[in-house]
Amino acid sequence: MINEKEKKVLALLVKKWNPSGPPEIMDLFDLTGALPMAPAQTLITVRGLYAEGLVGLNDYKTGAFLTPKGYAIAEALKKEDLPPE
Repeated sequence: MINEKEKKVLALLVKKWNPSGPPEIMDLFDLTGALPMAPAQTLITVRGLYAEGLVGLNDYKTGAFLTPKGYAIAEALKKEDLPPE
């Protein structure tokens, strides 16, 4: 089950998804600054998403990006948040 903190990270990273090429990497410094939670909590959340295979990290572990599995879940979560028609 995806918690609220994980949803926030996925929602931010989905904006960087590039369907026609490799995913764009978001620097972890920028990621922690863009989210309304403590930087340490953001990094813990990213590590948890990485362990689940939803987020990838660059070789230096300084940037994060969505995996195809993470993108699919982020898109499904966006649809869940829509009010019923």
